[in-house]
Amino acid sequence: MLSVSGLDGIIGRRRSVLLTYVITLAGLGFLWLLRIEPSVWMLGGFVVCCGATLGSRSPLISVTAMQLFRGRASATIFGSISIGAGAGQAIGAWIGGLLHDWTGGYDAVIGFSVISLLLAMTPFLTLRALANRLG
Repeated sequence: MLSVSGLDGIIGRRRSVLLTYVITLAGLGFLWLLRIEPSVWMLGGFVVCCGATLGSRSPLISVTAMQLFRGRASATIFGSISIGAGAGQAIGAWIGGLLHDWTGGYDAVIGFSVISLLLAMTPFLTLRALANRLG
């Protein structure tokens, strides 16, 4: 968290958030490769990449929302983000289990995770307001 927060001051919030998504995607790549080429290096790559970004993105996204949406509605927006994140985690875990049961492996689960991450980072790539306000 501290490293990503420090990067926020150096490279900007938008780039910091996007970097955390890229590092998480790399971690999922290591996890997928672990099945093909089992090694301590693949496991270590997954642990380092996903461990480094676990929990570091949430504070940045919360602060971003507070910067973009000020005033009386900011608490409602912040609450909606928190509820949505919790619901997404619960549903994502359930869907991951369901995909594993249906397919008998983890490829579909990792694919679902990659698609979810790509969808989550899309606003930071496409919304002009985020690019202009966050640099």
